[in-house]
Amino acid sequence: MIQKLRMTSDRFINRELSWLAFNERVLEEAERESLPLLERVKFLAISASNLDEFFMVRVGGLQIMKDRGQRAKDAAGFTPSQQLDLIRERAVAFMARQYALLDEKLLPALHKQHIRRMRPAELTAVQRTFLEDHFKDQIFPVLSPLAVMPDEPPLQLPALQIVLLTEVKAPDAPESRRVMFTLPSNLPRQVVIPDAESGS
Repeated sequence: MIQKLRMTSDRFINRELSWLAFNERVLEEAERESLPLLERVKFLAISASNLDEFFMVRVGGLQIMKDRGQRAKDAAGFTPSQQLDLIRERAVAFMARQYALLDEKLLPALHKQHIRRMRPAELTAVQRTFLEDHFKDQIFPVLSPLAVMPDEPPLQLPALQIVLLTEVKAPDAPESRRVMFTLPSNLPRQVVIPDAESGS
């Protein structure tokens, strides 16, 4: 005879915390020193992309439930508000691991392989000219500035896109204005610049 189990909360794992645990396993792959360097970088990027989607969909849904005052508990016994608190605690620790891995392990390893991000002060005249031409030819034509007006409703920011907020002022204008630029997603996130010595 099969005994029917009681459907109590201690028999279930919260769906959102379970998903975060899965993404932690993805990050563990990025932390594995036995993997090739660029594979580790790819796993780190996947964990970041997964987290973005998690917040947009699952955390967004929980926030709507909380804002509506819903207090119904999930199968694991947590209200939407409690789930958000638990997610925040877990996500903060997760992101700290991501940045520690990137800053302390992956970026130094990439630097040893001559793959690194350049700062403006490090650029040669040839590299600056290359980037200026690249901006004029590839980036400037696809920018669409949006004025940010202080007395109007806030602009809706697009998800998963880089947004630049700048302050501009014409020479004859009495005050500066804030302008927002959204970088199209089809633009490459990285630009390979010429070698400092050869210029190629």
